[in-house]
Amino acid sequence: MATREECIKAAAVSLANCYRVLYTYPIEEAARRALRPGGPTFEVLLVRIAAKREKYLVPAGAL
Repeated sequence: MATREECIKAAAVSLANCYRVLYTYPIEEAARRALRPGGPTFEVLLVRIAAKREKYLVPAGAL
């Protein structure tokens, strides 16, 4: 059985991978990778990803 620390580390790696895909891949590719049976449609994912990027990313040259 995994220790608490191992579980936390595995969860952190998984979350980091999700954010890497969400914020660094082209929107279409991020949406394709996020598709799951019974989940939101590709079109809905495109809108959600675009909205997250608009809300949380700093435009290039803004700093």
